[in-house]
Amino acid sequence: ARRTTLDQYVQAQFPVGWIIAHWESLVLVPEAYTRRRWDAVILDEAHQTQNRKTERTSVVLDLKADARMAMTGHPYWRAPDQLFPILRFLHPERYRSYWLFFWLHVRATPRVFGGFDIEGPRRPKLLQWELSPFTLRRTKRRVWPHLPAITRTPRIVTLTMTGRREYEKLRKQFFAELKTLQGTRTLAIPSMLARTMRMRQYLVDPGLLDASEASVKYPELLALMDEIQQPIVVFSSFKQALMRFAAYAKRAGKSVAMVTGDVRERDRELAKQRFLRGDADALLVTLGAGSESMNYGKYGYISHLDLPWTARDLQQSEGRVDRPEEGTGALVPTTSHPIIVADSYEERMQEKLNSSHSGFKSVFTVDQLEDLFG
Repeated sequence: ARRTTLDQYVQAQFPVGWIIAHWESLVLVPEAYTRRRWDAVILDEAHQTQNRKTERTSVVLDLKADARMAMTGHPYWRAPDQLFPILRFLHPERYRSYWLFFWLHVRATPRVFGGFDIEGPRRPKLLQWELSPFTLRRTKRRVWPHLPAITRTPRIVTLTMTGRREYEKLRKQFFAELKTLQGTRTLAIPSMLARTMRMRQYLVDPGLLDASEASVKYPELLALMDEIQQPIVVFSSFKQALMRFAAYAKRAGKSVAMVTGDVRERDRELAKQRFLRGDADALLVTLGAGSESMNYGKYGYISHLDLPWTARDLQQSEGRVDRPEEGTGALVPTTSHPIIVADSYEERMQEKLNSSHSGFKSVFTVDQLEDLFG
């Protein structure tokens, strides 16, 4: 009865025209999308389907449509197999077997305890040949040829002596928990992501781990805001860090607006408009909530309290600012100021992101882990 009522409601409310939907609604009301046939379905930010095991991807693959299009700036970031759900959506009759596609296009080594160490495309030219008949590529510079190239200028900060001792203690604890010896081979344990999370949080703000040391990044960000004298967009993976900085900035007489995952769509738009009007000195945004689909292009300043885990997330977040202003099309040079702790994994992480554009998780292998965090 519920499905029938929902189906009737959708047909009555949207008999013709366009329906623009948020990705999360696919999970909340899947029947509203799968119980009818569409003339056309267009997936924007189609890389949202890269995990083939999620409910969201499952709903996308169940959609029935006469015409299909997928748009994304990052078709995959770790391995070509992340392309498979997009290809399955576009051509379900052609792309039936994930594992056939995986072994044809992914160079990978099986791990002792399951999973794979991904090395990259197996045959890049073959993959390019397979995709070329139905792929149209447009680079940002081709679409906006007069948009100035983004400038990345890191702000380097140094931990206090106490902070350095605590960070080193976390790092050593990380490796003690991460390693078990079997001859000369290092075996990664399943909780390594949680261990790295603690070190990342400490570098942003030791208070996130209930440590007594103050953040060395908050004063640097405040100094940056004083220098540029323009509103700035600040990204972080940690909502609590943004909330703590908001309190810190308020004590210094600064005004901020926030966009986080639990903020309603209406309030997100209000925060955005407040920032674009210049009524806020900074717009604080969590990566998960505002690194896609939003346009903050006007003033041209961006900062990261912590580096994103993947080159894709870095480019997506910078792309919120590095774009023409909404409505006017005005072009403003963009400068990114990631705040980096000296002599920490952040310096090596930045090198990897800038030079190879490899994703953060792709360096989580036995051979490369100590190179990053050692």
